[in-house]
Amino acid sequence: MRLSIRWLLLGVATASLLLPLVALFALRSFDAALVRQTERELNAQGALVAALYQAAWAELHDKVPGNPRDRWHLQNTYTPLSARIDDLTDLADPIPDPLPVRAEPLPEPHAAQFEALSGVLRNAQVFNLSGVRVLGLDACSVASSRTQSECYSALPEVKSALLGKASSALRARVSDQPPPAWGSLSRRGDVRVFVALPVFDDGAVIGAVLLSRTAESGVEWLFKQRRDVFYAAGVVLLLALGVSFFFSRLIIKPLSTMKARLESGDDSDLRLAQVPAPLEIQTLGAALDEKATQLLAKSRYIEQFAANVSHELKTPITSIRGAVELLQESGREMSEDQRQRFLANIDAAAERTDRLVNRLLQLARLEAGHEQQEESVSIGHFVKTLPSRYGDAVAVENRCPDELRYNASTLEAIIGNLLDNALRYRRSAPAKLALDVEGHQLHIRVEDDGPGISADNQKRLFERFFTTERDRGGTGLGLPIVLATAQSHGGRAEVGSSGEGTVVDVWVSV
Repeated sequence: MRLSIRWLLLGVATASLLLPLVALFALRSFDAALVRQTERELNAQGALVAALYQAAWAELHDKVPGNPRDRWHLQNTYTPLSARIDDLTDLADPIPDPLPVRAEPLPEPHAAQFEALSGVLRNAQVFNLSGVRVLGLDACSVASSRTQSECYSALPEVKSALLGKASSALRARVSDQPPPAWGSLSRRGDVRVFVALPVFDDGAVIGAVLLSRTAESGVEWLFKQRRDVFYAAGVVLLLALGVSFFFSRLIIKPLSTMKARLESGDDSDLRLAQVPAPLEIQTLGAALDEKATQLLAKSRYIEQFAANVSHELKTPITSIRGAVELLQESGREMSEDQRQRFLANIDAAAERTDRLVNRLLQLARLEAGHEQQEESVSIGHFVKTLPSRYGDAVAVENRCPDELRYNASTLEAIIGNLLDNALRYRRSAPAKLALDVEGHQLHIRVEDDGPGISADNQKRLFERFFTTERDRGGTGLGLPIVLATAQSHGGRAEVGSSGEGTVVDVWVSV
């Protein structure tokens, strides 16, 4: 997983910021759903009340109730009325206070008939909490869940219903009563839903039904569903803890794993960058992998280097110690020639030790990347100094541009060691030194006419301390120094040998 810690933290911060906004939006959306649910319930109640009013009206007019489906243009036999309120912020004007009252009472037969309907509406209000008014064509109530007969001609939804179109409206709830208990159904809402339905008989409007009820609020619904809400909150809390644990584990676990692997001392099982982790930790693991590999390589190098040094210095030190012990024990009895021979052996061993130590230091600096930086010199000038050191034993062919300059210590480390080796093994012909520029690299070639090197020995030429001329003062460090110098300058070294001589090619970047 290559997630960035920056993006993980941004995601957590964004979630923390958006969560309240999402909660508010969800609660607002839930309030709208509750309003529409209230409207649908009022539609259903209104349809029943309209059917009761139609039956009472038909009985008063000595006729059979007509079919309302034709007027509603219904396509299906059973079609519920849909909700029409979409915007909770679109509140209608409040109902005028006081409302006009019916000027004349209803005729006696009508009054008795509709009083019975009013009783039904008042009894039903105990359970459905809906205020219901059955209105005549004059918009005044003929039956109501209230005790007073009022007129609603000023309400837009009533006007629409008397024209044959169902209408709904949303008004702010106004109450002169103190807030009821939390368990009271639909009494803490902020808005009241009004629904006006036309009443038809044989295609003609004979009245309207006006219903109203306070919509249940989302907070009230949550209170009534508090047990389920607590369960849901517990699940959400556990989910949040799980998510937090997951993301913290993404950060902490790989760090702990990396720490354990570093502390284990098992060099073969570092692989820090392979731990599943965010991008920054994987990058850190890759950097630690690289550094650990370098430290491991240096540790093994130092271990091997120390073993090689110990082995190589043991011979001259043993020779010096043996010669000194003999001189101490029998020096007085020895002849002058014997003493001089032992002293010469001591001097030769000391000289070999000094040469070995100096070359070891040079090789160590090169392999550690601390090559001595000297002022660059012209390659042409450098090769002109070779005859003073080697005389006719070296033939030089320089095809480099006169203006080409290079580090003097680098040239000395490569050319000096190659010529020393070539002159040690040559038979009679001079050693050949050729310099040329190939692209962005300086090509150095040294040839000799020596007996050549066996195939098995060629594979080990660049190993430290490998030499076939130890008895002639060879240290086995010349070619390793050449290779280390070339590699430190982005180059390489190759050896080719046969019975007719040996060729060493070195390339370094210029």
